[in-house]
Amino acid sequence: MPLRKSNKADLRSTYGLFVEVSLVAALLLLILAFRTNIQSENGMNFRPPPQEVIPLEEMPPTRHIRKPPPPPRPPVPVVVQDDEIIDDDDLDYEASIDIEIASPELDEPEKEKLDTTFFIVVEVMPCLLPDRGVCQVCFILN
Repeated sequence: MPLRKSNKADLRSTYGLFVEVSLVAALLLLILAFRTNIQSENGMNFRPPPQEVIPLEEMPPTRHIRKPPPPPRPPVPVVVQDDEIIDDDDLDYEASIDIEIASPELDEPEKEKLDTTFFIVVEVMPCLLPDRGVCQVCFILN
């Protein structure tokens, strides 16, 4: 069953009229606002404050300090051929070290007996007491 509105409650019939009336009222307010005279009868008697005089000081010219010239480039090395051949000396490193390293004897660790009990049978089931709070746990004995 469709709902029916009464003609008094239907706003769609008067919507256009309300838009036109509000548009005319807004335009009249704008025209009135632009036409009103907001100047005072006495006129404006505004005097700016006197300007502050700032004396000019003579600034000494800036002196630019010149950096010392960079040092001269080092001379290009001259390649000199040597006729002398340098032999590589074979060094015996083991002969020069006389330290005996004593290695500690390692004992085999004893095997510990591991407890293989992972599950314990519970004969009494725990219950929560609501009057003492959730953290309180009691056991009901049968």
